Amino acid sequence: MRRSVTQFIALVGAVILGLGAVPSPAQAAASPHHIQNQANLGCLGRQGTGTIAPVATFACEDFSYQLWTPVFDSAYSGYRLYPYGSNKCLTSNPDATAAAVMLCGTSILQLWLLDDRGNGLRWLHSVSSGKCLVLGSAPNLTQAPCADAPAHLWKIWGFTG
Repeated sequence: MRRSVTQFIALVGAVILGLGAVPSPAQAAASPHHIQNQANLGCLGRQGTGTIAPVATFACEDFSYQLWTPVFDSAYSGYRLYPYGSNKCLTSNPDATAAAVMLCGTSILQLWLLDDRGNGLRWLHSVSSGKCLVLGSAPNLTQAPCADAPAHLWKIWGFTG
């Protein structure tokens, strides 16, 4: 009994402080997807679970660090990309050179357009920078002007949004 009360108090405190201990209803209802780059066929994944975790591509496997939940934010007409089971989202670096996973908030740096390029492929297009997330020197990612080249194209498996 004492343990459940302590857990409840911690949960309420996290919610009040905005620490995102509980996923949003939209995030909880959505299913996670692999996001696969077309140049190296690697899947987008976070490197670690720290406060700021860089992203890269990895051989696609069913590991939670490679699963993402796109949640549409109608207030800003963009998607927030949550790593599976996390209160963090894919965030564009302010200098628009790369991206990392950081605590989700209301920042435009965390909004992405999932531009349909045909044949199930998409650009991961940062609303803040106007650039796309692209494969640089594998497995590292960078941002660059969007182009219909394999390094710029991503397949979000099972996503129809």
